[in-house]
Amino acid sequence: MALGISLSEAASLALHSVALIANAKPGELVNVRTISRATESSGAHLAKVMQRLARSGLLQSVRGPRGGFRLARPADQITLLEVCEVMDGTLDFSGCPGGKSTCPLIECLFTGFIEQAGRQFVEYLGKKSVADFVAECGKGKLSDGSAQNNKN
Repeated sequence: MALGISLSEAASLALHSVALIANAKPGELVNVRTISRATESSGAHLAKVMQRLARSGLLQSVRGPRGGFRLARPADQITLLEVCEVMDGTLDFSGCPGGKSTCPLIECLFTGFIEQAGRQFVEYLGKKSVADFVAECGKGKLSDGSAQNNKN
């Protein structure tokens, strides 16, 4: 069991997917197959992630053979925290990082540390926009150098 701060696989996939979509040309759609290849993830799992993001209002979905996804708002108006919380709910890092109800020690080794680190992490995600994420993380390019490829 890992102790500390982490995001679910779905939240990580959502962040990467939104970054790839944010880097598409204005008006262009990015489909699940393209994102699945770029993220090396299951298409079925990714489809569920994308549906949740669309239902939440962060993405717009267009059906059909030339369909796909685009951001519902500008990338600088969507925070990383919003994306994560669509997938994982409210991020809470309180309590025992080992999941115990009582500590076998007189005083917990992690007293306050995990909560403080968790608050800082949530604050960071709340201040960073998708646009910031794309700018700081390699421009959200797909491995073939394009931002999207929905002609397959």
